[in-house]
Amino acid sequence: MSVPGRYNRRHQVCALLLVATLGTAMAQNGPRPCLDSCEVQERRGDYSAAMASVQRAVRLATETGDTLSLARALLRTGMQAQRTSDLNAALENYLSALRLFEAIDDAEGQAQAHNHIGTVHHYDEDQDKAADHYRRALAIWQRMGDPEKLALPYNNLGALLEDNGMPDSALYYHRLGLALRETGGDPV
Repeated sequence: MSVPGRYNRRHQVCALLLVATLGTAMAQNGPRPCLDSCEVQERRGDYSAAMASVQRAVRLATETGDTLSLARALLRTGMQAQRTSDLNAALENYLSALRLFEAIDDAEGQAQAHNHIGTVHHYDEDQDKAADHYRRALAIWQRMGDPEKLALPYNNLGALLEDNGMPDSALYYHRLGLALRETGGDPV
């Protein structure tokens, strides 16, 4: 069941159908279809088109006051910046997205933002901040009762510990993440 105002898989399918049948001009009439187009373009490896789509989404979400779409667009902008190794821009966008997700009380978005912020700090070798944000993402997904999502911060914590020369602790978190992925979110 779709929750009104929430971005979900159905929006992605609709955007893909619009792009395939009507062309991108029709699909780009709102921020959410622009985000869907961005995702499709990223999968195709067309990163410049993806960036143009996400920039359009930011503009449209700002113009229409769609806070959820703006937060998601800023998160996607951060991902684009991180992909090109612009970690300062990535962090700035992730933090902006986090503030918006907090303002609208979107727990899923907050968890995603914390996880992305953790990866930037991990790349910057600020291990304490990385661990803090990974743990925040983990705690939110635990509160939400979404065990399938827990695999990501568990694996990120494992990688962080591994990079810090703690292979036994890293292996523990990697095993937790792997077990969740293998069982479709059901802890073993």
